[in-house]
Amino acid sequence: MKKLIVIGGPTASGKTGLAIELAKHYNTEIINADSRQFYRNMNIGTAKPTQNELAAVKHHFIDTLDPKQDYNIGKYEIDALQLIEELFKTNDHLILVGGSGLYIQAVCEGIDRRRARLDPGGRWSAGAPCPRGDGDVAPDGPDHQRRADPFCGGGLRTS
Repeated sequence: MKKLIVIGGPTASGKTGLAIELAKHYNTEIINADSRQFYRNMNIGTAKPTQNELAAVKHHFIDTLDPKQDYNIGKYEIDALQLIEELFKTNDHLILVGGSGLYIQAVCEGIDRRRARLDPGGRWSAGAPCPRGDGDVAPDGPDHQRRADPFCGGGLRTS
């Protein structure tokens, strides 16, 4: 059974150290869910992993964006779920870690599409037309809606 291990909490609470220990134990990779750590050159107050920590275990979504780039939770949800699906092909366990609870929720439960819709540019906006017309958004088409288990423990399932 595939497992997504989720570690959340405030900045500088030891999440990174725990994530690295678990990733080494399970011989797996870490997926960042801290929205400020996505951006290059935003190092103050973000408690990004050190160069040694980044070298110890493969990390995703750390220093991947320029601060001027447009990126949001809707895009992150799609990107993270696609990455998780890909990584589960070669890993039984993955570590999702971060202090941005909404980003963790986007992966584990999805965005509440009853109140928000994804526009063609990947931005969420209230009242935008739904691409499927049934109140939900499927990144890969109507038959491939991907969601994580509600408790982030059962891997991905198709709904």
